[in-house]
Amino acid sequence: MADIVLGLGYWLALVMVAARLRSVLERPAWRRRWERVTGGLLIAIGLGVAATE
Repeated sequence: MADIVLGLGYWLALVMVAARLRSVLERPAWRRRWERVTGGLLIAIGLGVAATE
């Protein structure tokens, strides 16, 4: 029973964070910044993986 309650809590938190992020990303400046940051992180992860192979 406790795992169900914990799962529901995590799910509700995720829904609230997603709604907040959606409202923030509606602004063009924040969306551009978000895309730059996440794109840079993905490139860095890709380079890190390529360097270890």
